[in-house]
Amino acid sequence: MSQDSSTTNHRTLRRKIVDAINSVEQVATVQARLFGSELKTSSKRALFAVGFVIVGSATLIFVLIFGAITAALALAAVGLSLWLAFLLMTGALLLVSLVLLGLGVKAFSKIKPPTRALKSWQETKDILAGE
Repeated sequence: MSQDSSTTNHRTLRRKIVDAINSVEQVATVQARLFGSELKTSSKRALFAVGFVIVGSATLIFVLIFGAITAALALAAVGLSLWLAFLLMTGALLLVSLVLLGLGVKAFSKIKPPTRALKSWQETKDILAGE
């Protein structure tokens, strides 16, 4: 074999290696973008769920306060009207807080890991490993 042919083969092989590395870099970049996109969606859902839980928890604090006031007024006064009003308010706040907490838990259950990005990454690893 001549030296020119050997040099040409060496350059061709080197070019193929560079192209392969560039292809792997492009695949990794696309997968990183997919991962980021899925993570952004999950983060928004998590923020929404946290909002419901915070509001529901704050409302539950009011329920406890009104419950304590209601119990104190019920013991202090045997008259029905004042403490009954407080009791009805406590029941309404309890209902609101339970609905908000339920919505928050439901929103948390919709949060998913970035499965498409992870699956794609695993497939790429398998291809590069020759499996």
